[in-house]
Amino acid sequence: MECTLTCLRHAQCESFNYQDNSVGTRHVCELNDQTRLTRSRDLLQRNGFSYYGTGMKPCLNVICQNGGTCHPVFDNMAVPYCCQCKQRYGGRHCEHIMGFRFTNSSSGDHVSIPVGENIETVSLTVCVRFKASQVKHGISSPVSYVTGDFNAVLQLHANRTIRIYIKDQYSDFPYVSLLDNTWHHVCSTWETVGGNLSLYIDGLLIGQKQGVHPGITFNSSGTFVIGQLQKTIGGQFLLNESFLGDVTDVNIWKDVLTQSIIEERSRECYSHVGDLLDWPAFSTGSLQFYKEVNSFPSECSGFDPSTNYDLEFPRRTDEDYVYGPTLPALSAFTVSFFVSFADNGDKTFFNYFAKGALNEIFIHERNKYFTVRIRRVARQHDFNIPPDGLWHHVVVTWENINGTYEIFVNGQTMETGDGLQNGTNIKAGGTVVLGNDKDSFGFQKRDAYVGKISRVNLWDYVLPRETIALLSQHCGKENGEIIAWRDFRAGPPHGEVYIREPSSCHRPQ
Repeated sequence: MECTLTCLRHAQCESFNYQDNSVGTRHVCELNDQTRLTRSRDLLQRNGFSYYGTGMKPCLNVICQNGGTCHPVFDNMAVPYCCQCKQRYGGRHCEHIMGFRFTNSSSGDHVSIPVGENIETVSLTVCVRFKASQVKHGISSPVSYVTGDFNAVLQLHANRTIRIYIKDQYSDFPYVSLLDNTWHHVCSTWETVGGNLSLYIDGLLIGQKQGVHPGITFNSSGTFVIGQLQKTIGGQFLLNESFLGDVTDVNIWKDVLTQSIIEERSRECYSHVGDLLDWPAFSTGSLQFYKEVNSFPSECSGFDPSTNYDLEFPRRTDEDYVYGPTLPALSAFTVSFFVSFADNGDKTFFNYFAKGALNEIFIHERNKYFTVRIRRVARQHDFNIPPDGLWHHVVVTWENINGTYEIFVNGQTMETGDGLQNGTNIKAGGTVVLGNDKDSFGFQKRDAYVGKISRVNLWDYVLPRETIALLSQHCGKENGEIIAWRDFRAGPPHGEVYIREPSSCHRPQ
């Protein structure tokens, strides 16, 4: 190591010969200004000496962009260097601007950049990645694009609605909350033919609207702003609708991207650039931050690997189960999960128990009847999930005002009812378990689940039917606000339970 450092300190050193002290009385370090590639005839074998040359200066032909500096890494032969990037830049060679963090909704913090092309436009695709955890005033505006005769705005509403403005007309899309402190990829497309407007989240088509300003064209020259809603070109911000969180990877195309392209590009950050406005252009944008030191975001991530797995329970036994998180008191809930199995026996899909309160939430099949138990009270229904080895989406909702519950399979309502433990709350402080039912006798072989389960999420409210239908179409990366699928990786499974990666969960289209 000492000889290596000596060579690195000398600008002319390209290789060295080394003899350790096991051969002589001391080690010998000979520096060379050539390598065996440039002067192969001069490389002669000598007893006790070793030659070191290739890769001695891994930064010699490496260009770190945007002011980054290269540093050798001697303990990694696969990647023997790293680029130390300046603030706000990332990537292996500091090739991309990382993005912006907005922490103060009353300061007018924003990033703006002109959209300089002066062309008549008849279609548009806007894509952005963001990570957010709150809406301070009920409305949040990650991005807005305004020209002399057109505007396009993306807004998040605290009521879990996504609103898109096209000129003076807005369209609302209900969906599970995106305020979960997780990176999401959101794209909207619009075209003048038919006024077709589409919204995609993490590659999944969330909804479509027709008749949104059909037949119009607009001049593309204007201003794009991150972090604020602009009422005029580059100005008149509405601070109570400003964005809180991280934003990166913003691109605009003057065409409508296809669903397959959007899905592919949702999986990896910085994998594409727009032809009307591309993300690298924001390195020259105008920045205004009350405290710029707080404006540097976390590293962007594409598809969340912590959700890309399934749990497999391979046998019928009382020994195999997985504990999940504890729950708060609940006056309503939505439980959503995907299952795949070929076993014909009884099975437990989801169980929540608390001290002195078993079967607070118990979703299972017994004797071919699909059963929902709330605080020990059961409602049985004469249907079951097909044991065909395919993936099926199951959702159960409940609220305590009228005791109303609903069971969905693959986006369709199978059963509904009311009067189920109305006026009571699900007890706090208990534990969720997958794979079996915890009752007064412990775990029993009869109640074991045999098969695969994935994307178990729980919300403390009843999701709209439209949202449930959307969730059923795709094994996605949605996160429940009370329980998220990634939570089940926190502790080791009990018994013979396998974590299968990547997930095989797939719904036929």
